[in-house]
Amino acid sequence: ANSFQLSANYEVMNGLEVRLAYKNTLQKIQYEQGLLPKPLQAQERFFVNTSYKTPETDQGGYWHFDATLNHVGSMRLPSTSSNPVAYQVQTHSQPYDLVNFQVNKFFSNHFSLYFGGENVLDYTQHKAILANDSPFSDFFDGSIIYAPINGRMFFAGLRYSVGNHLTLPIAIGIT
Repeated sequence: ANSFQLSANYEVMNGLEVRLAYKNTLQKIQYEQGLLPKPLQAQERFFVNTSYKTPETDQGGYWHFDATLNHVGSMRLPSTSSNPVAYQVQTHSQPYDLVNFQVNKFFSNHFSLYFGGENVLDYTQHKAILANDSPFSDFFDGSIIYAPINGRMFFAGLRYSVGNHLTLPIAIGIT
């Protein structure tokens, strides 16, 4: 196995921070047919996060914006070549991107509202479960999940903090 990671944090201006990270991991396993990359392990990953916090008001209120991009590179998938064609997957996955964001409005140290989204680009894996139409067959396989199986989701809520250690969140989500 070989792994390389590089990350950087930078405050662009007062309140605006950017985080970048790149990771390259190559893990190989010896099989009968030779040395192959570890299945379901992306060789490359890239991460970008931007965060902006407005100056606080006299009452302690402020806005906080946060957005994240995760790029997941291609990965080798376990071989399904001996399955019937309808129950086969490609030898490698397609790279994909995930985007998440959250906006928080803090009114004070005790009360805030928030909303956000996960998997905003709505990327989902096709054929997440092989032979899902035949769950008792030899080809039924739910172990080749390499990407999100749920689509985009939006959420909103409020937080009320009682003291320093107890927070009461109330949230709703929409998919």
